[in-house]
Amino acid sequence: MLASVWAVVAGFLVMAVLVMAGSMILMRIYAPGAMEAMRSGQMTLPPPTAGYIVRNIILSLGAAVAGGMVTLRLAPSAPTGHLAALGLVVLAMGLVSAKSPGSAHQPAWYRVAIPFVGLGGVLLAGVLG
Repeated sequence: MLASVWAVVAGFLVMAVLVMAGSMILMRIYAPGAMEAMRSGQMTLPPPTAGYIVRNIILSLGAAVAGGMVTLRLAPSAPTGHLAALGLVVLAMGLVSAKSPGSAHQPAWYRVAIPFVGLGGVLLAGVLG
């Protein structure tokens, strides 16, 4: 049981680290002023550029594939069930994030799409793995 929980948690952690680090890099390049606004504690960030959004979707998909692959490798048995659990966690966390006050500067379609991009990446890991 503990190995199963660890497989899902490890996959999610890989996704989270890749998305956080990648998002910071993308903000620095494609969202002028966003990093400075975050450092100064401003609650209102500049709206994301189209370049940032497209690249962040690609980053999110890649991170979800990587997280799914980690979950597959660590799953002690029934890898499909472990991927399903990871997919549910990704959807839940994505929906919570979409409702957070900090996401108000993002387009509504993007806030809805990101959890499903993550789910698609996890499913893709199942196909590739």
